Amino acid sequence: MYDTAHLYLDDFRTGQITSTEFVSRCLETISKRNPSLHALSDVLEDRALAQAEDIDRRKREGGKTGRLAGLPVIIKDLVDVEGAHCKAGLEFLKDYVARQDAELVKRLRAADAVILAMGETDSGAFLVRTPQTTHPNAPEHVVGGSSGGSAAAVAAGFGLAGIGTDTGGSIRIPAACCSIAGFKPTYGRVPLEGVRPLAWSLDHAGPLVNSAADIAPIQAVLDPQFDSTGGPTRGQFVLGHDPNYYADAVPEVRQAFDHALKLAESLGHEVREVSLPSPDSVLAFHMINLTAEAGAYHFEHFPDQWDNYPEGVRQALDIAKREPAYRYVQAERARQGARQQVSRAFKQVDFLLAPTLPVLPPRKSDETVETAKGSIPVLQAHISYTCLFDQTGHPAVSLPIHRNDQGLGASVQIVAPLDEDKAAVDLAVALEEARGPLQG
Repeated sequence: MYDTAHLYLDDFRTGQITSTEFVSRCLETISKRNPSLHALSDVLEDRALAQAEDIDRRKREGGKTGRLAGLPVIIKDLVDVEGAHCKAGLEFLKDYVARQDAELVKRLRAADAVILAMGETDSGAFLVRTPQTTHPNAPEHVVGGSSGGSAAAVAAGFGLAGIGTDTGGSIRIPAACCSIAGFKPTYGRVPLEGVRPLAWSLDHAGPLVNSAADIAPIQAVLDPQFDSTGGPTRGQFVLGHDPNYYADAVPEVRQAFDHALKLAESLGHEVREVSLPSPDSVLAFHMINLTAEAGAYHFEHFPDQWDNYPEGVRQALDIAKREPAYRYVQAERARQGARQQVSRAFKQVDFLLAPTLPVLPPRKSDETVETAKGSIPVLQAHISYTCLFDQTGHPAVSLPIHRNDQGLGASVQIVAPLDEDKAAVDLAVALEEARGPLQG
């Protein structure tokens, strides 16, 4: 069984495996494990097999097959897939069936990716646990969110790629919790038509995969200009980090991050300290502009569903109800200041590095977690290092660096300048190669 997309694609091209054979294996794994993991909300078995058989027939007959031919992909269930239940983690949408594919799904199909199933989503993409999904390696711990089902499905071997969305960290958080790689592209590079919004100015879509080497072929389909976003061509870079930014990271996370810095230096890169906006200052305005935009959508489209939202979502929407308009204006001004500070940092360095999370994945029962500076709510812990780069729109890869015997680990974010998406991915691939296979 393959665990990386690039190895499968190589073997498909050389005839070592057929699409039908591999998709069938994935469906067998899903049949055995999804009843206990609940990573998938809708399995598209018949249609996926029909896609796979068509791809194999065209290949046998000497016809053209796409760049992702036969690659099984899980789609987060707030992204429209024609004929699939796309409930966005909201029970009052459980009967919603999409009438047509989202634009990003059309691009995947055009490249002959096989749309295998829909991944469970934390309610409306507001939260960071995806509580309905069980961690494939550490059942007592969260898979992260809101793209938790897609991440858990990839980690469990249900498919070789997942598509998630990221508004405060919702690709990178579950990637870190499940010890896989996740990529949030530059804002606007992947189309969001047919993707149910959380906050229009913050939403991004991108891949979740088992290896950083799998990001490029998928992202090049989602973003046809991806291959031209390589950034600087010289082989050694200046990498910036701000120790104050991750000052509350627990020792295991700090040790993993220090190891990532040493790996970078072993590759000949220079590591330099820079100044970034404090996570607390970013969280203050993030919770205003995100909830205001979310409220604008949900109050318009679902005005009678208040009692059917889970408590955490109602708390978020209540912020939108009670905060006056001037607070949104202040939040937008603060966002502009943060963007300017990150821009100044990029004048000193080629990339930024930071841990993805300050803590290891918490237990499902945890409401708070202990950081190096004290106890904070799980939501705050999960988005504190990630939401800055949704606010600024910079491309960011979450790459696992360490995994312990419990199947839990720590990850590093690699952040590149705007529209240098491939550069971020290339550096992640180099660090992954230097890291070697994950233990645990």
